[in-house]
Amino acid sequence: MSQTDLEPLPDSGSDAPGSLAERIQGIRDLVLQMGDEVDRAIVRCTRGLTARDVDLCAAVVRDDAQVNAMLVTARELSIPVLARASAPADLREAMGLLHTASELERIATTAPTSRASAATWPTFRRSVTTSTSPGCPRCAASSCATSSAR
Repeated sequence: MSQTDLEPLPDSGSDAPGSLAERIQGIRDLVLQMGDEVDRAIVRCTRGLTARDVDLCAAVVRDDAQVNAMLVTARELSIPVLARASAPADLREAMGLLHTASELERIATTAPTSRASAATWPTFRRSVTTSTSPGCPRCAASSCATSSAR
């Protein structure tokens, strides 16, 4: 890599293609899209959990790959900005956007636990409704932590 590759990009406030401001705006737009995707995933996952729809939860898990790909793209877009930005404000914004993208991906990745929970509901519900032993007043399960605390 030559020294000219590492020189800061000129940022005179212009909106010329490839300017630092435009590159940061591209990362910002991508992170906003990630936020929208994660919001949709949360809504769909909540619907799947409340409706006990394992297929909907599984679809959320499948669609998580798109959010993962967006994180990879955000990282790829951030590296040149981080390498070339000279102003501390630009560095802070790029790092903040990168951190936000990572956190959004982490939030989207929690959906697999929701799918696992939804998959166990039919078994749990049968065990609760067929239980004849006295147990937890909330869920009627004899092995519930609430019933053992009594």
